[in-house]
Amino acid sequence: MKLTEREVYTLKNVNNGYRELSNVLLIFSLEDKELIKLHPKDGWKLTQLGIDELNKVE
Repeated sequence: MKLTEREVYTLKNVNNGYRELSNVLLIFSLEDKELIKLHPKDGWKLTQLGIDELNKVE
């Protein structure tokens, strides 16, 4: 999957817990691609696919 620089940046923000610094539209775009998921208690978290994609670009 090809991710834009902004998507990668947002994935890194979600991974580091900086959800408030992430663009809302990108968050929902990443959710549609099943790279992140909203957990009721913890907020946004990376899925396994999101972790794999983030590891590819790092």
